[in-house]
Amino acid sequence: MLDSKFKKYDLNHKVDNFIDKYEKALKKVHVYTDIGNYHIPKYLKNFIESKAVYSELRWPSVYYSHWRETEKQRTEEAQKIFTWDIFKNLSVYGDFRRDLMDSDINQHVLYRIIERGGNRSGPRRGVLFTEDFGLDLNIPVSYAIDWSDPCLYEFLEPLIPQLNPETICPVNYFSRSSPDLKNVDEVKLGKIISKLSEMEDKRKIQSAAL
Repeated sequence: MLDSKFKKYDLNHKVDNFIDKYEKALKKVHVYTDIGNYHIPKYLKNFIESKAVYSELRWPSVYYSHWRETEKQRTEEAQKIFTWDIFKNLSVYGDFRRDLMDSDINQHVLYRIIERGGNRSGPRRGVLFTEDFGLDLNIPVSYAIDWSDPCLYEFLEPLIPQLNPETICPVNYFSRSSPDLKNVDEVKLGKIISKLSEMEDKRKIQSAAL
């Protein structure tokens, strides 16, 4: 059973909740069949998952500091091949309830992208997805806070002007399988950036002294 504080950050729970609400809405208008006016909830779930998987094809390498030139080239080539227009043309899904906005669906695709990619690739791929679809950049960034990531400040620094320092981050979200870390730490993004900036300044001073 998930801790109540953690549950509000649980990305899988957010997606499941979204699909449950869609199912209830369909039942109210009596078109809950696969030959009705709209796709059944299973198809919505499959669409979200398939778009998240497609994003992995579009951005195969996203952990920037570990990129080699060949990986950069592979990712650039992938973005030319795996465009969102092609995804739309290939997708067998499409007729969801008219009051279900594309932005609502993409929001939950973003959750799956973050969850699937894990503590480093997930948030970074999520940032690229938010840039493509005009979503809230603070969401993927808030799930990137892993103090063991040596490239965390490098990732955050160019994004800082676009971020809300009041955003609450579920720190070490991806370490939740450990009994000792069942309850995630809630820390404001501004405080995290300030701490990382201080650490980076100390690192530069130490490097200059060598």
